Amino acid sequence: MSARLLLIDPVSASIDLKLDAHKDQDVRVVLGQLAKLSEREHFASLLNGHLNKAPGADPYLRVGGSAAFYNAARSVLTLTED
Repeated sequence: MSARLLLIDPVSASIDLKLDAHKDQDVRVVLGQLAKLSEREHFASLLNGHLNKAPGADPYLRVGGSAAFYNAARSVLTLTED
């Protein structure tokens, strides 16, 4: 039986140390490779990220690392305290 779901938690820790998880281009390369692998092998990818501790209500501005983690995703769910 082959895998149907890949969970990476936290996604920023999976970026090769030679790359910069805060640089849009580096993150998009990694996410693009993962998307191709997921499509080829027919599994879903669920990437868990964490919000930084910066004040403010806008979760987009609180995504840890590059905004590409948010922008390149097919869908984003944000869980925060009410």
